[in-house]
Amino acid sequence: MDFVIFNGNEEISIENTNFKNIGELKKNLNEKVKDEDFWLEQFGKNGEKIEDDQKLTEIKNNLKVCYKKKFCDFQKCKLKRCLISGNCRFCLFHYCAKHKMPEEHTCSNFNLCKKEANDKNASLLESGRVEQNKL
Repeated sequence: MDFVIFNGNEEISIENTNFKNIGELKKNLNEKVKDEDFWLEQFGKNGEKIEDDQKLTEIKNNLKVCYKKKFCDFQKCKLKRCLISGNCRFCLFHYCAKHKMPEEHTCSNFNLCKKEANDKNASLLESGRVEQNKL
């Protein structure tokens, strides 16, 4: 059975598994995650923790890694999330102070960010334009 496990904005593909339950899958994931204290949830069902003895055949959706500590969603970053202004409004992930700018975390919607900034600058320039020549 094939799974895609989301670890922040990183995708971990698990293919052709011989694991019987979630506990065995978690043991395999220990080297790929940021902290040993984690649990798995079904993607799209917030807050429903999957128990270790649940069989993999019962799981239909992709999985999401959740941590007790709130880490930055950037790949391999173990810094804590910013409590204030750490959310990217373009890709909706949560980042630390180092990766909170769209340029730093290579935002997937970076083109939207650039377009929004250009539109804002264009409207400021238009509002400052003088209608008549003063000569």
